[in-house]
Amino acid sequence: MPWGASGPPTYRRAYEPPPPARRLRLGLPRRVFSQVLLMQVAIAAGVTVLATGLFLAPLSKQLDQEAMRRALAIAETTAQDPQIAEGVLTTPPTSDGPVQKEAERIRKATHAEYIVVLDRHWLRWSSGHSEPTTDLICGVLHRADQPLSAHEVAARTGLSRSTAQRYLRHLEQAGRLRLYLKYGDTGRPEHRYAWVAP
Repeated sequence: MPWGASGPPTYRRAYEPPPPARRLRLGLPRRVFSQVLLMQVAIAAGVTVLATGLFLAPLSKQLDQEAMRRALAIAETTAQDPQIAEGVLTTPPTSDGPVQKEAERIRKATHAEYIVVLDRHWLRWSSGHSEPTTDLICGVLHRADQPLSAHEVAARTGLSRSTAQRYLRHLEQAGRLRLYLKYGDTGRPEHRYAWVAP
């Protein structure tokens, strides 16, 4: 091309398409060595989890058996206590009676969660009830304008339903609450509790 007045000739570049997009792989390593290493790590982790499970299964059973032996020892000791035996035969079940006091002493000494004492008529005497929790439940029922279920008491006090049920049964047996049964269409009746005025 001849030189023109404007300077050296200009050449146009032919259209060049952009480089092809790289296909993304699903996070898998490209090299065989990396793939083998990843597989070995996965197998080692699986074997570790399996071995841990196989080791802990018998240990869990052993711990359960030990807890049962400890509970049985506490029960036998409590049953042989002469103060409890005499108290069950001679006093009514009250929260501040001699049986309750002795059961509470044993519970604290053994660090048990609770102690249950039954008389010959299967009437339950129990220990493991705290006064603040008892007062909290009594306050809720005292202020209620109708009998409440364990679920309602639990919701109003922030306690679990099972704890509320245990305290409600204890207070009802002690004569501080009255139990009402509410029958529905099917199933067992709902237990509802009301405050008994002193």
